[in-house]
Amino acid sequence: MFNQGGTELSEKISSDSSNLGNLITRHITEFDHTVKNYGGELVGRLGQRTQDVAEALRNYLDTFDQRVTGRTGEISSTLDQRLAQFETLLGTRVSDTRQDAHRRRQGRRRSPRSAASARWPAPSIRAGSRSADSISAKIGEMDQALGARALEVANNLDSRIGRFEELSGRTR
Repeated sequence: MFNQGGTELSEKISSDSSNLGNLITRHITEFDHTVKNYGGELVGRLGQRTQDVAEALRNYLDTFDQRVTGRTGEISSTLDQRLAQFETLLGTRVSDTRQDAHRRRQGRRRSPRSAASARWPAPSIRAGSRSADSISAKIGEMDQALGARALEVANNLDSRIGRFEELSGRTR
């Protein structure tokens, strides 16, 4: 019984494995044929798409760099202009204060002190000079703080642009 059933079973396994082997061979042949016919076209399309993406990133980076450079220039010129206006105004005020103090001293030498001038003492040149020094120190502090912040922003932009270029270089 086992001899008759065993032979039948082995023939059935042999037949099924042969059919499976033929099926696998046919599918591999079809896949190979598809890759040979369309693989070159697919590689070409992927290569072109990669170049298009790299070019788009490069253009975006150039435009971004131009915008940042333009805005940085505008901000710098505006700050320079405002600082120059402030320095001019400060110089004018200090000069006016000195002239006023000088006139008051000249006036005191010529005439006796009035009741009004006794109530409000004339500002001294030293007080005006101290004010100018104090304002000058504050301007120096502001300049230092703005310079440090501008350097920090520039370094941050440089690192981000470098990272962006590094990432866009990997897509080529």
